[in-house]
Amino acid sequence: MKRLAGVFFFLLCIVALYADLKFGTLPSNIAKEQIGVEAETIPFKEMMVRRGDTVLSIMERQGGFPNVPLDQIVHDFTRLNDGLTPEEIKPGNFYKFPIYDLPDSD
Repeated sequence: MKRLAGVFFFLLCIVALYADLKFGTLPSNIAKEQIGVEAETIPFKEMMVRRGDTVLSIMERQGGFPNVPLDQIVHDFTRLNDGLTPEEIKPGNFYKFPIYDLPDSD
């Protein structure tokens, strides 16, 4: 009986090792970490939201967003704030707002 249990345990270890090497065990965690690294490459400024503020009003106050489409601003804000959409911001909380380079005024 012990021999049968030993063989079963050995086969179980081989199957687990094969599955780990073939498919991996942490693909969702790795993807989340990669998204986090991507989000950190966007330059941002952390600011507190006041009553009546919107993402666009805060971005205008910090210098504007020249030649940047609104959907890109929403996308960058959402990535920087772990999936939080601009509609979900609340006064008194700090959020990361993307910073875009201003064009040269030559």
